[in-house]
Amino acid sequence: MRILVLVVVLTLAAGFAAAATGSKEDTHILPAYTYQPVNDPMQAVSQALSKAKETNKRLLVVLGATWCHDSMGLAKRFSMETLHPIIQQHYETVFVDVGFLNDRRDITQRFGYATYFATPTVLIVEPQEEKLINFDTVKKWGFADSVDLQEYIEYFSGFTTTEHQHPLVQPDAAVLAFANREAARLQNAYDLLGPLLQEDEQGIQNEDFMPLWQEVRRFRFSLQNDIVDLAKEPTDEKQHVFPEYGPFSWESIEK
Repeated sequence: MRILVLVVVLTLAAGFAAAATGSKEDTHILPAYTYQPVNDPMQAVSQALSKAKETNKRLLVVLGATWCHDSMGLAKRFSMETLHPIIQQHYETVFVDVGFLNDRRDITQRFGYATYFATPTVLIVEPQEEKLINFDTVKKWGFADSVDLQEYIEYFSGFTTTEHQHPLVQPDAAVLAFANREAARLQNAYDLLGPLLQEDEQGIQNEDFMPLWQEVRRFRFSLQNDIVDLAKEPTDEKQHVFPEYGPFSWESIEK
């Protein structure tokens, strides 16, 4: 009986603690943090950028999708009462729906980032110079649902200071050209993978889906890491040694 009572007390205590602190599972996603298809995503980004310049806030661009576990995890954490006020006070935020791996390079490359290598992709931009200031840590948010809430708070609070007024890591022209070229190859893969992903979400099984997903996953992770490493190389280095990838299965498939 004492054991039973103790279990009940501990269960109730845990329940009250969860109610007091909240959890992402119980969090209602706020309208500002939803991935809604729009006719012109770039226009939405431009409007948020203009507002960021007027309000002297950072521009926060999030590219994600409702089918993505990590994208939804980030949206839920942004909506939590301990994080939402920080985002609201210091950022002009725009959520961009990537659909089923639609091409959004016009948005990412506007701020010097080749493409989205994962969902979500989180870009923090200094609006006056339109410079990306979290270049070397963007990849962190591809696993957004696994990141602790306190880490969210520290990260997004950190980019509100003048210490991050200018990019800490910035790729040179050669690295940007390499990144954009390889991003085009990645988008070719997305163009084939997207319809298969949509079918999978609808419960339609296709034996080609998972092998292609895994192949693309290896490429996009390797490419993202390599671009960051190249960007961190000394600025006085005359010539980078760029990695080579492939050949890939999708490059032999006729669309």
